[in-house]
Amino acid sequence: MLIAVYKGASYLEMAEMYSRQLTFFRNNTQLAKKIKSSWETFGPGTLKLPEELVDKMGKYISIDNEKIQKEAIDAYKIAEGEFERALGLRPTSNVGRNTLWNCQALLANAYLGHFRLSRDKAILTKAMNLINNALKDKESSPYLAPVRELKKLILAYKT
Repeated sequence: MLIAVYKGASYLEMAEMYSRQLTFFRNNTQLAKKIKSSWETFGPGTLKLPEELVDKMGKYISIDNEKIQKEAIDAYKIAEGEFERALGLRPTSNVGRNTLWNCQALLANAYLGHFRLSRDKAILTKAMNLINNALKDKESSPYLAPVRELKKLILAYKT
């Protein structure tokens, strides 16, 4: 079970890295557009930026968004599969309580990341069901505070 969890965690981290790369590129593109519009507004004589430089800013770190997004989603799916496999390896009664809810939270986190990229509501529902199951009869446990925070995040996406 532990090997599947570690494998899932490594794929989850890879997926998060791809997601951050997409976010960085989007933010960089918005910044470049803002710089270009400011340059056009204030005029070439006001700012000391050559037009070629302004154009280059828009193309800086250009990536294939679709390819990176597909790689991220694929990594999320592998992570989800590994966490699901880990949870299915043993009956719940035989799994340590900390191991169980921790694995459930990791799986919900993978679902949430997958949802952010795909916007598939079914994935968000799976995450919410999993979190509710992890918190069942343990809502007030201080150990599950991060899981409760994850639930708040999922609820924010549902609205």
